[in-house]
Amino acid sequence: MRERKPGNKTKLTSERRQKKPTPSLSVLLGSVILISETTFCRDE
Repeated sequence: MRERKPGNKTKLTSERRQKKPTPSLSVLLGSVILISETTFCRDE
């Protein structure tokens, strides 16, 4: 049922605008991943 249509992109952007906490959450996840990567590198 997944068809690549030009309308899907606009839909995703509008949904992202409605959900404001998503960008901050992604940033938090990114920072957590970075911290975990650095700690793992130190353990090696």
